[in-house]
Amino acid sequence: MLKGILIDLDNTLYEYDVCHEYALDVAVQKISSITNQKTDEIRLQYDQAKNLVKKTLKKTQSQGIASSHNRLLYFQKYFETIGLTPIPVALELYHLYWNSYLEKAVLFDGVIDFFEETKKRGLKVVVVTDLTADVQHQKIEKLGLGKYLDLIVTSEEAGVEKPNLEIFQLALEKAELLASEVCMIGDNYKKDIEGAVSANIRAYYITSESREESEGVVSFTDFNQLAKLIFKN
Repeated sequence: MLKGILIDLDNTLYEYDVCHEYALDVAVQKISSITNQKTDEIRLQYDQAKNLVKKTLKKTQSQGIASSHNRLLYFQKYFETIGLTPIPVALELYHLYWNSYLEKAVLFDGVIDFFEETKKRGLKVVVVTDLTADVQHQKIEKLGLGKYLDLIVTSEEAGVEKPNLEIFQLALEKAELLASEVCMIGDNYKKDIEGAVSANIRAYYITSESREESEGVVSFTDFNQLAKLIFKN
């Protein structure tokens, strides 16, 4: 019997790329006004700074950690690599990026109706997501999802990222549910779907591509279709 839903956040409930590209463009324009660099050059150096941060963190944590996604570290490293102090401009850009990002965040069609149904049926809903807790909580608030969600597990809290088994086990422990009593919903096949299946959790994969279904995996294209698949009675 289904008693709970584990669900990813980014690119599952809203479109991450639209938000990210808009926010990064706003930040790059701001950097350009400070440094007089061309925007193409800034983007290239920003990507290099991001990769340096990830490379440094990978030396200490092979499984990946939430701080590897931290935009504050990216902006800090960017200014360090071009020979300018990152204080306080890196923090200003960090807030500018995320405020701009949240401006563009819009739920996919059918998400609210889906959560209304989970609420009506008394299902526990747990967000299972990579990235830092602070940012993910802000997204949930901006998207108006707080009243539908019971718990959140971030990779920052778990100490590992999906598809590591530990993050799914932590979600089950916090929800006080068994793997057989929940399903996982996500957009990333390796992280969300394979990760859930490895924990013996049935998975629902949101995708626009036709895909042969594996054991324990059901594909869907939108939340209206998902509701029909999960709530069959």
